[in-house]
Amino acid sequence: MAKFKKKVLEEGRYQSPDGMIDITKDRIKHWAASFQKMKAAGLKIPIPWGHQSKASPDYDEREFYESKYNGGYLEDLQADKNGCLIAIVDIPKEDDAQRIGTTVREVSPQVETKWKDGRGKVWDDVITHIALVTHPVVPGQDNFEVYEDAPKPEGATRLSLKQKLSKGDSPMADEVEDLEGAVEEPVKKEK
Repeated sequence: MAKFKKKVLEEGRYQSPDGMIDITKDRIKHWAASFQKMKAAGLKIPIPWGHQSKASPDYDEREFYESKYNGGYLEDLQADKNGCLIAIVDIPKEDDAQRIGTTVREVSPQVETKWKDGRGKVWDDVITHIALVTHPVVPGQDNFEVYEDAPKPEGATRLSLKQKLSKGDSPMADEVEDLEGAVEEPVKKEK
């Protein structure tokens, strides 16, 4: 499983195949907040390989292509300090992950004015997928970045003395033995 970080959109006015779209910082915040609510409701936002080529394929055809050509799912959607929309995407298959940032470097979100989920709830002005594309409406995008869930703070190292090392087990074995007994046991409070 691989995760990637990607700047999706920033404030501006764009010409899409469906007409002009205005993107404000408030709208970006709305999309990020709506995603959090959708995720909490158990909805998964897909990351398909491209948009549907037909304006309105029949239901069966659409279901087939959405399933067959899905690359992963949106894990998080955030508005950064500059007001840009940032996505964290989870791409579970190794062969798909190898294409992210190499043969495919750009994305295109699907914005729905009104969208009804499987439970009948209507969501206003939400992103329903972020497609992996080669000809986006917003050109010149930065590439994907590899994303780690919990990056270590700079200069931090995690150590574990769970198993006692013997001399010769590692370059630090002498140092570990010198620490034996240096850690005090917690003091028990008397009643």
